[in-house]
Amino acid sequence: EFRVRGDGRCDRIQLWFKSKWGDETREATRFWVAHLQTRGGPYWERIKIPFNRFYPIKYEQITAILHKPPTMKLYSLGIYPDNQIPGDFSLEIDSIRALNTFVDEDNLYCPENIW
Repeated sequence: EFRVRGDGRCDRIQLWFKSKWGDETREATRFWVAHLQTRGGPYWERIKIPFNRFYPIKYEQITAILHKPPTMKLYSLGIYPDNQIPGDFSLEIDSIRALNTFVDEDNLYCPENIW
């Protein structure tokens, strides 16, 4: 859950996970991505992004979802502007929280759920 105040632009959230082989080059090229869209304006908003909204990227290409992200091996989170619109941008972050809520595991990582 993100508590943010943005300018209405879309931002990209990247999660990096340690690989099970411990290969640093593999870790640097394997991450999961989701998008954070703010409404803009003077008010803070809470945005929840479930893990089924993240999709894997390897070598800057979307890859097939063969497994769930290894959430216990998460070691880094990055937030980046997602579009190439020229000009100033703003994203104030008040808090980032990981929530442990009930999720239907059977329906969580179906490819039709990520779009």
